[in-house]
Amino acid sequence: GELAVRLARACYNHPGVVLLTTGGIETGFDPVDIVTAVLDADPERIVKPISGNMRDWGSAYECPPPDYPSLSRQQWDNVVNDFHCYNGWYRRGLPLSRLSEPCPPGRMLTVGEFGAEALDGYATMQRYPPLLQPPPATADRLWGHAQVKRGDPRLTIGLRGRRPHGLRDYIDASQTYQADALAEQVTGFRLSPQRIAGHFVFHLIDALPAEWQKSLVSFDGTPKRAFFALAQLNQPVLPLFRFLDEGRRLALWVANDRNKGLPGCRLGWRLEAADHGRVLLEGAVAADVAPLDATPIATIDLPPAVHNTPTVTVSLVLRDAAGAAVSAYR
Repeated sequence: GELAVRLARACYNHPGVVLLTTGGIETGFDPVDIVTAVLDADPERIVKPISGNMRDWGSAYECPPPDYPSLSRQQWDNVVNDFHCYNGWYRRGLPLSRLSEPCPPGRMLTVGEFGAEALDGYATMQRYPPLLQPPPATADRLWGHAQVKRGDPRLTIGLRGRRPHGLRDYIDASQTYQADALAEQVTGFRLSPQRIAGHFVFHLIDALPAEWQKSLVSFDGTPKRAFFALAQLNQPVLPLFRFLDEGRRLALWVANDRNKGLPGCRLGWRLEAADHGRVLLEGAVAADVAPLDATPIATIDLPPAVHNTPTVTVSLVLRDAAGAAVSAYR
């Protein structure tokens, strides 16, 4: 309690403090004393009592984290619940298509940690200290404490169906799969504005050479592919898609974090074969975008030419009523 009071007072009116987190990755922790101490010192402070509050690791989609029954209703007015979601590589429990499923409406939650690992680029590895220098790029071995293993189908997914051979392939596959997994998860968060109040990337950058590479940016400042994927996905107004029925249908949405709607828009889509860029399908549809919500726009039945193409690039462009581009996602 005393430490919580000192923390609340130190952060009082600090412009860079959004909320206070007072515990990490616990399931049986009773936060009532700490929450009481914080709110006594700063009655307007928002508190996240536990980062990673959950019944089971990464099960938030099937089982939202429990509430804190000991907190009073008045305290709940200042409390945000939180979960960690390890359904990427960590949990290995869900296919990619499940990661983007919207969460059902309910009390607002934050996502305190989520994602998948990706090996650093080979040039970054060569900047490691001498004891951490990598093997040759052609060596048939991983480098660092990556939970993914050789022969893991996720590496084949990362190479778009080709089996990796050698460290350079493992790097390429892991970075692509990390970008895929994070993009699917953030899509699900963006499609759940009545449930997900915010998501925190764990973690953005490695301060030092890391043996367990969870970051989006390596210690030498080199971004991984997931960095660029999330840069697109965190636009305040964003056209989004989900493949349904194993790629036989395409659902189109627009997520809008702003408190102003966008009537009379038009959402255009294009699907191309990734290997040679041939256009498989394209079109556009009217879109009235609601404020502070994720608006379903259309569901498109895809022809066999799309469903039978191993890797498809999807490009979306949202234009306002005057025809000016609002945002794009590829």
